[in-house]
Amino acid sequence: MAQGHRRRTAYLVLTAAGAGVLLALLVLPWHTYAVSVKGAGSFRLERTAVESPGKGLGRVAAVLAAALVLAGASALSRLRPGVDAFLVALSMGLVAVLGAKLVLNTDFLGSGAWVSVVLGVVVSSAGLSLRRTSG
Repeated sequence: MAQGHRRRTAYLVLTAAGAGVLLALLVLPWHTYAVSVKGAGSFRLERTAVESPGKGLGRVAAVLAAALVLAGASALSRLRPGVDAFLVALSMGLVAVLGAKLVLNTDFLGSGAWVSVVLGVVVSSAGLSLRRTSG
């Protein structure tokens, strides 16, 4: 019974954190550029994770996050242990792609990058917890 509760909690955390990562990738600025020109004013350019630079990795991360949300929601409705390995693989893949995206371009990081780092830690912790629960 306790193991089923832990599994359900891990599913909930993975689904919620995956949804948060997806929102951070698509909505929040990952890179923020501010330029001011004397006499001409200033402008600010914000880019999400699915825009350049590194838009390919951002798009892969968005697909993985969406798959994590769908698989987590599906697992919650059925509570089948067979999907645990798939969820663990998705969570670790998502964390790896997020890490690669961050490492490849660390200039002008915006709020979306930092939110994704925090949520990536949550995803990896929940994935590892699910792996321990599965045996």
